[in-house]
Amino acid sequence: MSELEDLYAQFPSLSASRHQITSQPTDGYNCVAWVERALDRWYEPGIFWPSGVPEPDGDEDLECYVALFRSWGFEVCSTPGYEAGCLKLALYADGRCFQHVAKQLRGAAAGWSSKAGVLHDLRHQELDALHPSGVMQDARPAIFMKRPDPGHSMGLEETGLII
Repeated sequence: MSELEDLYAQFPSLSASRHQITSQPTDGYNCVAWVERALDRWYEPGIFWPSGVPEPDGDEDLECYVALFRSWGFEVCSTPGYEAGCLKLALYADGRCFQHVAKQLRGAAAGWSSKAGVLHDLRHQELDALHPSGVMQDARPAIFMKRPDPGHSMGLEETGLII
């Protein structure tokens, strides 16, 4: 099975949604690292976790990921709706278990950018494009966070890394 076939097998709703694949597969970074464009990190306990942030221990790790994003200047907010001047995140969880994070692109109709594990980066219009998922169990967007938009170019998120 090719990596692209694997992506669609793991995220069956993706093929029926408006989306764009924006990179080749890589295991150099994950969805958490993608938030900060840390293309040389895989944020996960036992692999890399920043000091000073509570480290997840077990499956009920959602609050540790919220603490990590707070250390990057994000605060919990109530909705995923676009707000000019803000960068928003959608944290996917299954109960209290963190599964994924997507970051919002600029513009009310721009959608979201995600890194699918060791597979591709992608843009997707709807948050539900990643549900159901074979790798994220029954994860859905559970917590939204925002911070002031740093204003850097979102070219990587919009047009891709190596495609």
